[in-house]
Amino acid sequence: MGQKLGAQLSTERKIMLGVQLYDLISQAGLKKEQVVAFYSFMSQLGMAAQAIDIVYQLNASEDSDPSIYQHGASPLESLAFGTDGKADVTLKSLTSSDRLMAFRYHDLILLKNYSGQNVSVRGRPLVRGGFCRIYPGQRILAGDQVLSYQELAQYFNAKKNVSLPQIFIRVNKDSDEVELERSRTRESSLRVTFGLKVRVKALRDVDAELNGLKLKAGTQVGATLEDKIIFHNDSEMDLMDLRRRARALGGRFQLKASKSEYLVSNDPSRLEAGDILLSPGTSGDVLLKIFCDYDQRVGLLEVIEADRPILVGDTSVRTTAPLKDGDTIRIDIGQFLRCNFTERIIEEERGHASV
Repeated sequence: MGQKLGAQLSTERKIMLGVQLYDLISQAGLKKEQVVAFYSFMSQLGMAAQAIDIVYQLNASEDSDPSIYQHGASPLESLAFGTDGKADVTLKSLTSSDRLMAFRYHDLILLKNYSGQNVSVRGRPLVRGGFCRIYPGQRILAGDQVLSYQELAQYFNAKKNVSLPQIFIRVNKDSDEVELERSRTRESSLRVTFGLKVRVKALRDVDAELNGLKLKAGTQVGATLEDKIIFHNDSEMDLMDLRRRARALGGRFQLKASKSEYLVSNDPSRLEAGDILLSPGTSGDVLLKIFCDYDQRVGLLEVIEADRPILVGDTSVRTTAPLKDGDTIRIDIGQFLRCNFTERIIEEERGHASV
């Protein structure tokens, strides 16, 4: 069977199969004969080296440094949750010696518990040293904190640096009314960026504080999604709710002078750092490439893969099309990318774009 599948499956499918098989035998107690059979099967698939990598990652000891997973040709992305400096994401419900590790390969996400906390998935306890697969729509309870599959995926994307939602907040000093803005204006008071951590920067003096720090102009504060901005009149702004609203506005991607080609997709596994990940809700397969000429303030669109018509203005694009400053690329009904080569920004717009 291994040889037969070795000839039929793509490399990605083989790795996916390997991760799922290892998940199964771990649930059954990792008996020696099963581990031997796993290695034998993966060798028949032609994936012996990848099998060693997978087992090494998923079975590393509790005190191993999570940063070792970031190097080499490791097939799985990894995320460390904890309270120490080595963790990618801070989870306040964990103690200093506790850690959770998440691993991703495409849409497959696994969670391993290195903590003494009560961790449960689908209402079932996940014992210390155990791991299980997390499915879309499922929630993880770690102490009194809840993590969803969608949140794990968003953290993985942030670690790859392909999706960092950002929002600006205007605060009216007289009435304390708060307005959300997609892009910075002269009246913007705060900039909030959502990555592995939440970063809040005060662009002007605001009579408010975050984690005990007053938000004076120039102040930058690191926070978690559980934190709140407290205004002087005791009103609060929930960062978790703010991220949800930032995502609903669509992405805003800053183009870098050192990077002239950007892949665009709804599948983060096909993207590298700095590429453009479409916001959740884009169905089917989309893979585009945008070439940027910053001196001429123009670009070129290449459609690599798409299961629906891609339009530049009113023109359907099958292979390539030139892009002028201000052009819109229609990805789907009500979903556009607006190219601003002058400002070196590509904005994702939801709703109706004026072409």
